Amino acid sequence: MKQLLLILMVAGSLAGSVWGVAEPAAKAPEPAKAPEPAKAPEAAKVPAAPKIGNVPVDNGVAQFSCRGETRMYEYRIYLPKGYSAKENAARTYPMILISTLEGDADMKPVAKWVETNQWIVVMFVGDREGPRRLVTEHFSAVIRDSLMRFRINKNMLVAMGFGEAARKSAQFVSENKGINAVIQSGAVSAANSLARGRKVMLGTIIGVDDVRFTRLTSTIKKFPQAYLNLQYQATGHEPATPEAAGAVLDWIQEGFYLSFPAKPAAAEALCKQYDARYAVVKTACEKIAIREFQKKLLFKHKLTRTLPQRERLKGIDADLRTLKKDRSIIRELAARKAFGTLHLKAGLALASFATKEMADSKDADRYGVDLPDPEKKEAVFKGMRKAYEAMIKKYDGTCAAIAAKAELKMFLTAHDV
Repeated sequence: MKQLLLILMVAGSLAGSVWGVAEPAAKAPEPAKAPEPAKAPEAAKVPAAPKIGNVPVDNGVAQFSCRGETRMYEYRIYLPKGYSAKENAARTYPMILISTLEGDADMKPVAKWVETNQWIVVMFVGDREGPRRLVTEHFSAVIRDSLMRFRINKNMLVAMGFGEAARKSAQFVSENKGINAVIQSGAVSAANSLARGRKVMLGTIIGVDDVRFTRLTSTIKKFPQAYLNLQYQATGHEPATPEAAGAVLDWIQEGFYLSFPAKPAAAEALCKQYDARYAVVKTACEKIAIREFQKKLLFKHKLTRTLPQRERLKGIDADLRTLKKDRSIIRELAARKAFGTLHLKAGLALASFATKEMADSKDADRYGVDLPDPEKKEAVFKGMRKAYEAMIKKYDGTCAAIAAKAELKMFLTAHDV
């Protein structure tokens, strides 16, 4: 159940009152007793897991306050199912920090994904407008407080924002070490901040009818492609869809666990999650990708030492040998490569042509968006359609060809071609 609950902090103890009763006058007073030796102070107790009332924050949301340099800030936090379980006491979790300028951040686009993959989510509370100094202070205070309170892998932090909040998140990340990935939806400006700084994974989710699509060129050209995951969605200026957000988070999660240290319990849990994925995917190409990731994961986190671990690795190798006998694999991999190239080229081409919805939007003047020259647009779309249809025909039946067909239809519909 995901609902905002009031955090009740119950502290202190009840002091017992001594109720004296007068002794009979005839009775002699009892001799005074020797004072008892003072008790040694108890060792400081480790704080219990944060609670909502009397229920641990486990698969639920709670709100906390934290102190910044100049004022107090608030945030809400979601902890995944099993966080409070004894068997997970040594486990740390990756975290997503979600912000909006209005201060009403929620986790709708990522809710299903984080529940399945067991990530922590922090949602900023409070207006994010104001001087850049306060935005930085807000970020710093919330990150510092959440890392202190909860079992979070400090190497696996993702900043996620929509619109202008994405740009401000990227500015903070570019100037502060510790956050190694950014997801921007309804925005394309993060690349300008991040490209000048350290290497950070950037997920960009943009609607084909969003006026900001016309600024996509700099993201594709300036940002290193190895660190960029670009997702298009059939919307205007709207937050990420769960499908697009999930695709980007899958990519970030794999990159994190193959790049940064993690507790063995966390790596074990992720390996089991991928076993569950393996059981439901249908294509040999997807199955190979899962098994190859698991193999890298096990070696990266040294989970190959015990006999059961070595037996698991043998099973993965056996699956890979069997799967790679399927000749369709080579074709599917070639199709994916061809589609990846088309995907970026289409983004560059479409960034030059506004849709009617873009030109009619209230932001059109701000972004200098006008409807394109019809003849030039027709020529560009004719070439793009030809390239997509050739790829679809060549690799007909592959997963990549199916995805390319859906993407082409989305582009043509948005531009009324």
